[in-house]
Amino acid sequence: MVKVNDFCYIKVEFEGLKDFNFKMFDRFILHEQAGLIIPIFELVLFQTDYSLYKTIIKTNLKMTISYGPSIDKVKKYKFVLLNYMYTQKDKGFDLSLTGILDVKDFTNKIDISASEVNSNEILSSMKTIIPVIDYKGDDKQVWIRHNCTEKDFAERIIKHAYIEEKDLVMSALTVNKEMIVKGYKKAIKDKEIIEFKEGKENESADKIRMDGFQLESDSAIWSNFLSEGRKLPVVSAKDRKMEMLSPSQGSLKNSKLYQEQSDNVHHKAILDNGNCHDNYYKAWLNNLNYFVQLIRNNVIINISKTFLDNNTVKLLDTVKFTPDNPNSQDFVDSISGKYILTEKITEITQKGFKHSVKLNRDYNL
Repeated sequence: MVKVNDFCYIKVEFEGLKDFNFKMFDRFILHEQAGLIIPIFELVLFQTDYSLYKTIIKTNLKMTISYGPSIDKVKKYKFVLLNYMYTQKDKGFDLSLTGILDVKDFTNKIDISASEVNSNEILSSMKTIIPVIDYKGDDKQVWIRHNCTEKDFAERIIKHAYIEEKDLVMSALTVNKEMIVKGYKKAIKDKEIIEFKEGKENESADKIRMDGFQLESDSAIWSNFLSEGRKLPVVSAKDRKMEMLSPSQGSLKNSKLYQEQSDNVHHKAILDNGNCHDNYYKAWLNNLNYFVQLIRNNVIINISKTFLDNNTVKLLDTVKFTPDNPNSQDFVDSISGKYILTEKITEITQKGFKHSVKLNRDYNL
């Protein structure tokens, strides 16, 4: 274990390399974000011993990276190395390594199963990951895992999971190998875990002082989800062509939708084997629509004086944001309040550590 700065300890171990020298540490970056996206890392080391490089070019190494604010709070995480970059330097070289959290059983193992339950119940039964499910679905059906991985199966379930008319099923995969799935409306009503606050130093443990924040809008995603995304797959009963049908072309309440068009009349129907729950396709559109609304307005917060370990602050936690702007109380009131934490970047260097977190909320719900 190496104390890389005054605030943090870190240790790196490579499978099959017992004598690896970890004293030449430059930086470690861990990126987690909402959705079942596998956490990724970047590790940069200055090396004079070429044995590590020679091993890397022959195999995809497995790694264990341990870090924390003190020896007794260090946590171990297993990663798989995917890419590397070698840069020659005086008296040695920089080795930049990138990879993902080791969840190979979740992403690779294929199986077949079926259960007639609600979506939250089938997600709770996942075996290759730690399910943390906090919602109740109104979507009982036979959920069929047809020779696919648990990750593929979970993504399909979450896409079609339904709580109620105006709600969103959110998901995240954390570095702790937790698959967190929540309903937005319940989560935003829950008591916040912590408060991100500007201004004077805060002595309370549940308040974290920010270095600064940034507000931004990600409007480009509208084109993706509200044009291509808001269409349903349909099949022409006449010539069996796969086409896309916009919700504006007919009611989505009827799962066996037929639509006549002028010029060339085609009878079209949503692909439905009779097994899907009543809101199967409606849930897909709802989740897309409210997801876009959720991530459209971003609050990006930078922190350097508090170490946000992965047990204290996790993805999809409900947090409070309280900015300080003495020139405009109306502005402060409009953006203060509870948010969902949707992204977390941890960076450790020889100079210290810092975090960047992204917060989101749907201002219409």
